[in-house]
Amino acid sequence: RIALITALGIPLAVMGGAVFMSLFGITMNMLSMFAFILVLGMVVDDAVVVVENCYRYVERGLPVRDAALIGTTEVAWPVLTTVATTVVAFGAMLMIEGELGQWMRPVPWVAGLTLIASLMEALVILPSHFAEWVKPWAELGDRETASRSVLASSRGRWYQPIQRNYERLLRTAVRHRGTFATGAIGLLLCAFAMFNSGHLKFVLMPEFEAKLFFVNIEGPTSNSVEQTADMLEQVDAAIASLEQDELESYVTLAGAIYSDQTNYRTGGHIGQVFIELVEGGSRTRSTEEIQQHLREKIGAPPGMRSLEFSAPQAGPAGAAIELQITGNDERSLVAASNQVQSFLRSFPGVVDVKDDLNPGAREIRLHLTAEGRQLGFSEAGLAREILGVFFGDRATILRLGRDPADLLVRNPEGARLDFELIRSLQVHAPNGDSLPLSRVARLEENRGLAEVVRRDRRRTATVTADVTIDANAREVISAVVGEFADIDTRFPGISIGFGGAQEATRESMTSLLKALGISFIIIFFLLSFLFGSYSQPLVVMASVPFAALGVMFGFAVIGEPMSFMTSLGMLALSGVAVNDALVLMDFINKHRRLGHGLVASVLRAGSVRMRPVLITSMTTIGGLTPLAFFSSGQAKFLAPMAKAMVFGMVSATLMTLILVPVGYLLLHDVKRGLRRAFRRTPSL
Repeated sequence: RIALITALGIPLAVMGGAVFMSLFGITMNMLSMFAFILVLGMVVDDAVVVVENCYRYVERGLPVRDAALIGTTEVAWPVLTTVATTVVAFGAMLMIEGELGQWMRPVPWVAGLTLIASLMEALVILPSHFAEWVKPWAELGDRETASRSVLASSRGRWYQPIQRNYERLLRTAVRHRGTFATGAIGLLLCAFAMFNSGHLKFVLMPEFEAKLFFVNIEGPTSNSVEQTADMLEQVDAAIASLEQDELESYVTLAGAIYSDQTNYRTGGHIGQVFIELVEGGSRTRSTEEIQQHLREKIGAPPGMRSLEFSAPQAGPAGAAIELQITGNDERSLVAASNQVQSFLRSFPGVVDVKDDLNPGAREIRLHLTAEGRQLGFSEAGLAREILGVFFGDRATILRLGRDPADLLVRNPEGARLDFELIRSLQVHAPNGDSLPLSRVARLEENRGLAEVVRRDRRRTATVTADVTIDANAREVISAVVGEFADIDTRFPGISIGFGGAQEATRESMTSLLKALGISFIIIFFLLSFLFGSYSQPLVVMASVPFAALGVMFGFAVIGEPMSFMTSLGMLALSGVAVNDALVLMDFINKHRRLGHGLVASVLRAGSVRMRPVLITSMTTIGGLTPLAFFSSGQAKFLAPMAKAMVFGMVSATLMTLILVPVGYLLLHDVKRGLRRAFRRTPSL
């Protein structure tokens, strides 16, 4: 019954969170569902603390109603504070700026509202259920007594040895608290050294195994849809070389590129192939290996300007590497872009390198010579005459039935495309003389840009690239910065900057650090209010860096890099990790107020709180484990966040049970040493 009472908190908290969502106008979508999964193990933490404390009084022989009242009242303030710290940690995510912050906004709202609903259930509904449904030992029938005895005996077989070993370890840690604290700090320094040395990599956004991806091709802007379709046939031939157990289906589209259902661009020179692979467990090669195979098979066909592989984004989209080259001179801009692209292609693992300087149609520029001006030619007049040759002059109007039609006279197509024939084209001066065009104007043949992108009124070329698992985008960008630090010397007037996923996530990362600092300050004052002390919150909050210790070692063990999503998990962890520690600290203070000795209070509180600490940590870890390690599809985007919380909770639990008591005693030792030092100091 006690387990049922505790578990009832889950549906009640979720339903309460859904009611709050409707009141605040928050819709049910993918992210809100993820948020529910994220807090599934947390919503029972406060219920576990309340129920365990109430049942402890039942085991001591108190009437059930008195046990429910006393047990709930005793932990009401600590439970309220634990939920408040968790809500503050999730709420800090609302301060994250940028596209990623906007995308993640439903998560803190849903998590916070659900936790508030769970608090109301734990402090109001749960005690009444406990008083009504739980029976004391004296009122149990023979069958219920036997059943509870069996459960108690079963629990004793695994729980009591754990408790005895923990109490033995805690006594040892208390006696040698300086050694234990030094060892813990040493482990923490080793973890940060491992991170700073590069043994544990950090990427802004993690890469996921995609089942779906696109192959986007682009040719010259003058290409027709038919020419693009011919190039797509080479992509189709490469796809045909895949194994039967790898390919599910594919669709070829000429004349358009879709990034999602609503965003697309069209043009005769572009095309796309949508490829769906079979599930990852049913094939021998990864998506990245299949993409590399297709790249090698497709090669660089004549006329194909760019070949790009992309996958649908679960979060904010953007290339892993995006460089913005700005300047007003078109030739320097093109040359600088080509050099940057060549440098990027020299890195193993850097793929799909391209820029947005799409060549436009062939063009001929005319500049009037001094002789042309003397003969009376003007730019406007010369332009009108050339337009007539290329697009036709109206000779007469024909009648086709009732509809009039212009009869245009112009040069044949061959003459319009031949540069030498254009130079010898006869134009008429204002005095009636007929002269070759080359005599009155200087002709330049080149190919301009299909479009000109400007940032801050300056022409901009955007170079983008993606990376495979063999490359690190941050390291590549650092190399680009070093290589092109003198770009303004090579190409006067040209500068280089950064954008895309790197810039957007860097903005979000900066705001995340601010949010982390503010959440720490708020949590510190909440704990200070609960304990009536400014020093004890420091001991409780020390569990946060030790939770980070677990995160770093956890990701090092599984061989995955940390990422921005991992940092979000650590932000949420800053509120969750202190929960068990603050309840333990509160019980130490209660025993001290009852007149127990310092060490005795620490040992007694540790022994009493070991069971709820383990249960709350296990429920949180159990609720997050499916999302962390068994998610698929778009849910994988939040998996690093859940993994960080799982690893951090494992570490924080161990640190709470050992280092919080040790830290409490060390704090008392420091205070006692300071008081002695001040008493010995002679007054002036």
